[in-house]
Amino acid sequence: MHIKQYFYKLGHCQDLAIEEYSFLTGDRSYIVDRGWLLGKVLVNTNLTGSLVFSGSVLGLVSQNDFSKVLELLKFELLAFREANPEIKKLGLHLPKKYLSDALVLAKKSGFKKVNLAAKVPNFGSWKHVRTWFLVISFRNQWLIGKIDTYSNQELWSLLDQNLPHRNMKPGIINLKLARSLLNLSKKLTIWDPFCGQGGLLVAGLDLKQNFLASDILSSCLLQTQENFIEAKSIWKKNWKHLNFNNDFSPANLVTEILDARHLSLSKHFAFFKELAIVTEGYLGDNFSQPPKLLDAHLELQKIHDLWSQVILQASKLRITELVFCLPVYLQIQTTHSKPFWPKFQNELIKNTCYRFYQFTNQKSGILYNRSNNYVGHLIVKLISD
Repeated sequence: MHIKQYFYKLGHCQDLAIEEYSFLTGDRSYIVDRGWLLGKVLVNTNLTGSLVFSGSVLGLVSQNDFSKVLELLKFELLAFREANPEIKKLGLHLPKKYLSDALVLAKKSGFKKVNLAAKVPNFGSWKHVRTWFLVISFRNQWLIGKIDTYSNQELWSLLDQNLPHRNMKPGIINLKLARSLLNLSKKLTIWDPFCGQGGLLVAGLDLKQNFLASDILSSCLLQTQENFIEAKSIWKKNWKHLNFNNDFSPANLVTEILDARHLSLSKHFAFFKELAIVTEGYLGDNFSQPPKLLDAHLELQKIHDLWSQVILQASKLRITELVFCLPVYLQIQTTHSKPFWPKFQNELIKNTCYRFYQFTNQKSGILYNRSNNYVGHLIVKLISD
């Protein structure tokens, strides 16, 4: 029996993309090669923050004979054209030296307009032509596939540009990262105790049922509420373009002024069952240049003191999952250019019910960083014993 397979283009943080795919699908038998993932389960990439596009595998052929690839591609193009006679535009991604051969096949199959791409298509390519077949090298084989879903970049741009309150600087509040963090917990009620302007909620209001957003500043809660209202409108208007079959159903939002170091004082926690804490959290100073070693140590001491209190409070409330980020200083003003990591993680869980979750990279953390930034995010997850 032939088992259907699916391919995925991984985003720039491959460890996070693999983890998100695995967590959403439950698939542990996937294969990864040079930025691509081959798995047994199909997931709409718009559910994720880290997958670029997904598609169905039509065949895997030995790299010894490309003529077999062209034969299979010819068969698939003819079958698709016969089943979809109204579609006259086609996109093809192949190695450059085979593009002309593929063009001949596409024209003979009846496609009137054919976009050829030696480079992997981007969202602009997908927006212009919605039918893409591709041939890529994967584990010493040629993978022939058809793209099914493409992450809608326009939605993130709309959210970034149209929220009434935003400080969406790269690496500080990244909406795709926030969406990925939410997908690392299957709980449907989420508490963000460092909500800021509500970036986490805005990024995933379609993923969960309830959000409890708290912050020490009342101004942050007001901005979160206003951003949430506007984000609901943006999501609703764009929902049909995200390839979802279900109806749009945004989460509920409850806000509360609260110092994250005193979670047990919450007036709303008792009204929610089975919640998880998911937050970008406090990362300290977002340095505009590589910090001095002393400054990095001082920042990490503040982070240690803060999270020690937050985690202890969460343990007392018997919250079973926490997903959050710690800072990693990607460069230091010394002769050493290696990242400077926090080394106090195990101290954070002393005298608590927690242990660190081991990700699919066999580590207790995933480093997420973006270009031109000096502070990266170390994504960690705590689960109770």
